[in-house]
Amino acid sequence: MEDGFLPELPPPLKGLGELASNLWWTWHPEAIDLWRAIDPKLWRESRHSPLALLKRLGSKRLSVLAKDRAVLIRLHQLTSELDRYLSATDSCSHSRALPLRLSVTTFFGGVGGGDWRIVWTDAIRADETGR
Repeated sequence: MEDGFLPELPPPLKGLGELASNLWWTWHPEAIDLWRAIDPKLWRESRHSPLALLKRLGSKRLSVLAKDRAVLIRLHQLTSELDRYLSATDSCSHSRALPLRLSVTTFFGGVGGGDWRIVWTDAIRADETGR
């Protein structure tokens, strides 16, 4: 699933890319708990961004996770729940045909002041939430 936003994931972990590419995870505590359980320290350091977490895990850690039965069971449950959610909605904002990219960079021109760079990352949560 190498698309410039996600690293190449081992086949058993492909669902992590699906979860990371949809805001659905942000309002499901079980999904947030999965991201945190993958690597609590890295989860904090990535500012609670699944994309940043996945990019920073490394192939060795991904290989270990791909064999972790508990992680795979949780991942299967979450991706099944996400699939049901996506199947139940008619809204194009939830369509698989329009995949969400969690990191969007937009440049705005300024008058005499240069450009302002605004990076939107909807996966970043306030540190006070502990997630």
